[in-house]
Amino acid sequence: MVTKTPIASLIAEYEQADGAGDNQRSARIAYAIASRSATEPGGIDQARQWARISLAIAQRLPSATLEDVTSTEQYIGGVAIPDLFHDGVVLERLSKLLTD
Repeated sequence: MVTKTPIASLIAEYEQADGAGDNQRSARIAYAIASRSATEPGGIDQARQWARISLAIAQRLPSATLEDVTSTEQYIGGVAIPDLFHDGVVLERLSKLLTD
């Protein structure tokens, strides 16, 4: 069973990863926050914000090789992380949140 981490805890994890300069982890956590927020009552605006953050970071990540885009985590906060994580996947999976 996958445990759903509270969104506030995920935001704290994001801030820690971002502060440490771990862009790959930051992008994946932001993706998880966006996905989770989208399912919370009244969370769509927050979901859109985190989807934009995830995409912006993912666009800056290296993606030339399979190793660059292979996820090291299966789940974050109860959200399945794509096996191959790059800006194209973020854009596809979160597309409804990324359109105004």
